[in-house]
Amino acid sequence: MNLAVKNMIQNICFSFALITNCTLIFLIIKRSPPKLGTYKYLMIFFSTVSTGYSFMEYFLNPLILSYKDCFQVIAKVQFANNPLIDRYLLYYGCGICGVILSMFVVHFVFRFFALERKGNLKYFEGWFFTCWLAVPIVIGFIWAQTVLEFLHEDPESSEYMRDILLQNYNLTIPEIMYVGVLYHKKTPDGKDILNYKGIQGVCILGVIMTVCFVFIIYYGSLTYKRIKNLILEGRSEYTRKLQKQLYQALVLQTIIPIFFMI
Repeated sequence: MNLAVKNMIQNICFSFALITNCTLIFLIIKRSPPKLGTYKYLMIFFSTVSTGYSFMEYFLNPLILSYKDCFQVIAKVQFANNPLIDRYLLYYGCGICGVILSMFVVHFVFRFFALERKGNLKYFEGWFFTCWLAVPIVIGFIWAQTVLEFLHEDPESSEYMRDILLQNYNLTIPEIMYVGVLYHKKTPDGKDILNYKGIQGVCILGVIMTVCFVFIIYYGSLTYKRIKNLILEGRSEYTRKLQKQLYQALVLQTIIPIFFMI
């Protein structure tokens, strides 16, 4: 895709995300019923992080390069006019992906506890609620530190990408910063070997994503079954339809950003 077209689409998406998230936060604060309880603050937290992710995408303007043995997230930016600060912004900008992914887990757990009606919502009150909010932050930090430790720039990756970037995007290595992995590297005698350090980083991120997906699918399935049984427990058709709509909204809210992240 032409970089100008990509940037135009990205700017439109940023504007749309900023408007919708700010509107949602306003409506939650001003219009939501009191009986929403702590779920109100969970939704505000989610919208705030989503807004932060939108700003990160806008300022870093990342470009994904996947070519043969190489997968990199590239940013052409001098946001802070300091190479070290810019690189840490990229590392921790990537960490927001971990925050958002694990945040969906918290949402699905809450929805199931709310439908289960066994008193487990008490674990989303007081200091418990703070712990739930801390989970995505911790996961995001681990994600960013993994990128920093295992998937940072290195001379071999720079050399591998040099001609590709110049020919396809008119970019040179000094103009960019990147994170990612080159799966094979060459020894001094010219032999190809696996880049074990880079693969370790990919595996750590893969484990985090897999665990999050397992929890999302598990609690999502339990929630779906619970909704189907509501009518058998004497609940009104209105209640069942309302819970179904909330569930469908959460599923859609989960699928869209995950689709764009992967």
